[in-house]
Formats: sequence, C-alpha cells, structure tokens
Amino acid sequence: MSTAEFARREEGELQNREYVKSDEYIDTGPSEVVHAGQLFVDTGEPPPWLDQAGELIIALGKLQPGWNSHVAATPSGDVIHGARTLLLCLANGGATQPHINPTPEGGIQFEWEEGTRYLEVEVMAMGAAEYFYQDSHANVEEEGVVFAGEQIETILDLIRSVG
Repeated sequence: MSTAEFARREEGELQNREYVKSDEYIDTGPSEVVHAGQLFVDTGEPPPWLDQAGELIIALGKLQPGWNSHVAATPSGDVIHGARTLLLCLANGGATQPHINPTPEGGIQFEWEEGTRYLEVEVMAMGAAEYFYQDSHANVEEEGVVFAGEQIETILDLIRSVG
C-alpha cells in the first residue's frame, strides 16, 4: 500500500496516541501512522515516557534567549513541532526514552548512551534532524541528516544498537 492511498491528518495531539499535527505524518486510522512511507503500528499503550517527554519539549520552547547565560537561542515553534513529531515517530518505532536537551543554536537534541555507544539526534527545523553515532570500543562513527519525508529506520537501528 503506497502513502498516496492515505489521507493526511490535519489535527492531533501527542498524548493518548493521537497524532501530532504535521504534514510529515499520514494517518491511516487509530492504530497506524505512516512517516516517509514507513508504516508504524500502534501497539496499544504509548511508552510511559512519551507524555512527559512531549511536555519537556514544549517547556524548552519557553526558554528565554540567553538561557545558558550566554547567547543561546530559544527553540522556535518549528523546532518544537519538529521535535515532537520526530519523538512520536521514534516512539512508534520502538525507541527507548531519550535524554532531551536544548542546544545553544536553538535546536532540540535527543541523546541515548550506553557504555561506549552514544547517539545524538538534533532537530534543527521542523523538517530536518542531524544525527551522530559513536561506538568508541568498535571505533565506529556515523553521521547524517534526515529530512521530512525520508525513512528514519537508520536512526531507529542506531537507537537499538545503543540499547
């Protein structure tokens, strides 16, 4: 089934497994969502961390300019929206809870770390996220950019490898 066969959803909330308002998401009903042509099935209860993580992202949008006592930018509405959208997609893909932080450049960063493995994903705009993965024990590094409408399986695989 192609994404063209689905209707775009215009409204939604992060909570209670409804979907974030986003042109990047295509809603196929109450139990499925398509992102970039990739189908994610709602397995029932959202991860217990999802609501709190979504609220934290919203709170980061309320930071004052210079929040780090220097010249840090406040995440824009587009960055907040993009981070919430990506978070929901990652949660639907089985991601574990990330650490969530603002960046001085006005982005929002998700981080996973276990032993020598580290992954960061930074949302810079509503439709783009950069990622960096490192396994210092295996001497492996990988980085890239994911845009709205592209597969995020690479990021999900990296999250799974971190643990």
